[in-house]
Amino acid sequence: MKDFIAQTLRRPDPSIAELIACCEAVKEEGGILVIKFDGERPSGQYTTFISVPGDLEHSTIRSDGDDLKACLSNILQRYLSQKVE
Repeated sequence: MKDFIAQTLRRPDPSIAELIACCEAVKEEGGILVIKFDGERPSGQYTTFISVPGDLEHSTIRSDGDDLKACLSNILQRYLSQKVE
């Protein structure tokens, strides 16, 4: 699954659908991924995070921002970095 995520993130401009497919890959590896839409905030209206139950070595990976694709790409890249270590 990490190869699929890495290949997707290497693309110049992955679509939301491709990034969601990567989120599914995180789920298949036992991870929890949350996307929050917060219309009450004037900025940083998207919050995304990944948590892996039982992985005490790494804390939750979180990203806040105004661009959902950027937030997803950010947490997926950081998740991939942790999985390689």
